[in-house]
Amino acid sequence: MDWANYETSISLRGAFLGGQLDVHLQNTGPYITGEHFTIGDIPIGLVVNRWFHLQMDRPDYPAVSAYYERLSLRPPYRTHVRNGLP
Repeated sequence: MDWANYETSISLRGAFLGGQLDVHLQNTGPYITGEHFTIGDIPIGLVVNRWFHLQMDRPDYPAVSAYYERLSLRPPYRTHVRNGLP
């Protein structure tokens, strides 16, 4: 998972900067592959957390923000990811 986190962070930088993840989530539904949380949400959820911890002006991506809040409803995500650490 460390590899996936690092590699996904680099490869998804453009997705965040270009809004591609936001558009993807608007089209697929609540999670990366659709209606249900899958293993695909884990590395992307790590990147989303890091995105919201960056101290910078960022565009408003409402679907990504909703996704972040939705992931944060999951106790493991709050404990291990959205725990105040970048």
